Amino acid sequence: MGTNFIPSTAINQLEMWQAATFDTATIRRELGWAADLGMNLMRVYLHDLLWEQDSAGLVARMDRYLAISSELGIKTMFVLFDDCWYGNAQPGPQQVSTDPGMHNNYWLQSPRFAEVMDESAHPRLERYTKGVMRAFGQDPRVALWDIYNEPGNNHLPEVALPLLKKVMTWARETQPSQPLTTGVWRQEREYWEMMLFQIENSDILTFHAYNDYEGTKNHCQPRQLWQAHDLYRIPGQGL
Repeated sequence: MGTNFIPSTAINQLEMWQAATFDTATIRRELGWAADLGMNLMRVYLHDLLWEQDSAGLVARMDRYLAISSELGIKTMFVLFDDCWYGNAQPGPQQVSTDPGMHNNYWLQSPRFAEVMDESAHPRLERYTKGVMRAFGQDPRVALWDIYNEPGNNHLPEVALPLLKKVMTWARETQPSQPLTTGVWRQEREYWEMMLFQIENSDILTFHAYNDYEGTKNHCQPRQLWQAHDLYRIPGQGL
């Protein structure tokens, strides 16, 4: 059992992980609360700009986070990329919240929205992906990798699909011991091709459902998955 985790003192991924605002006291205290509730897995977001800004420092801080979480009996699912919320991330001091307590008040897309489509930025994203995964791809404190959260988000999914495919390839090339996943979350027809790629290339199937119990059960019904498979299937490949 687990949840997404970011310390309450960080407004986004950059503020969580940058050296000036990496808050181990809060991380330890709040992971301790989670452990007291019986949670044993946390889903934790990274950001590609952290690698560009200070790769060695990022690895050291990730190791420190994993030391704290593992002491509390909590394993980690790191998230490499995310197409949600603000697409203009900049390293350095982050915006102060103008609405304390608001969900995702200043969350950041990773990579920046323009870089999803800009192939000249992709070599940098490859270095980040492979660098992080080579550092922790054999680490037993890491349970699995979510390589891309909600690719395409509410934008056109075909914008993100080429990068998603690249990220999956880059991640596989590092030969991690942990499984890879990228969560299915939209089932409209325009997402079918992406959904099928996610299903066929994830070692563990994960999904996001922003619903109550009954809505979540309906979200998991296979009808739309089979329709996607019938439309886009590769000969000889099953679902």
